[in-house]
Amino acid sequence: MRECISVHVGQAGVQMGVACWQLYCLEHGIRPDGTLPAVATASDSCFNTFFSEADRGKMVPRVVMVDLEATVIDECTGLQGFFVFHSFGGGTGSGFTSLLMESLSEEFGKKSKLEFAIYPAPQVSTAVVEPYNAVLTTHATITHSDCAFMVDNEAIYDICRRRLSIERPSYANLNRLISQAYHEGMSVSEITAELFEPQNQMVKCDPRDGKYMACCLLYRGDVVPKDVNGAIAAMKGRAGVRFVDWCPTGFKVPPVVYVRGSRTF
Repeated sequence: MRECISVHVGQAGVQMGVACWQLYCLEHGIRPDGTLPAVATASDSCFNTFFSEADRGKMVPRVVMVDLEATVIDECTGLQGFFVFHSFGGGTGSGFTSLLMESLSEEFGKKSKLEFAIYPAPQVSTAVVEPYNAVLTTHATITHSDCAFMVDNEAIYDICRRRLSIERPSYANLNRLISQAYHEGMSVSEITAELFEPQNQMVKCDPRDGKYMACCLLYRGDVVPKDVNGAIAAMKGRAGVRFVDWCPTGFKVPPVVYVRGSRTF
């Protein structure tokens, strides 16, 4: 069984983590008291990736939440990697994470390390030092991270206001949009087309001003490969979606992974 440890650093990382772990519990049917129905225990063992079973059947998250306090990472039997949630602009999120990523590389050099990070936005800032923190932590962690998934608050605010009609988005709205937002029933082709619209970008940028090197598409739910291939073929013909000349194919769709009866690509 593959196991992952999630590390949530600083206020932003911890707040994102709370929203993520609410979703994990809902997906696996884990109750608020940490127990799992007997029928689910017998039929679904994939929860072991994110939870370990303690005494009396309680599910314990494989998670560390940190805010300038020392912490210990327990040894797991099949550790696959780390998920690190943090902000680039916050003091703990930038400084402590830089030290943590370096230490993880030294102790677990061959294990995957994925970052889920909130990047500073020019129009939405809470501290004057955010740009400096972001530059320093980017320099310090770039060699210690295998993949980074970045969003910024300005883009998330705009999505909440313009797309979801939330007049004054709270941090709870922002974190749930990142971690577990509900969505309308849409076809695979519609979802794929929406991905490339600037107003749906979770980082404040316009991809039409440049070219893509590659795209990795992750579909959640009951999706069949035929629909995905058709949607990708349609996107390749759009003038606004341009790839660098030396990599014309551009798209990657990971293999199917089964999660509680639904398929995730």
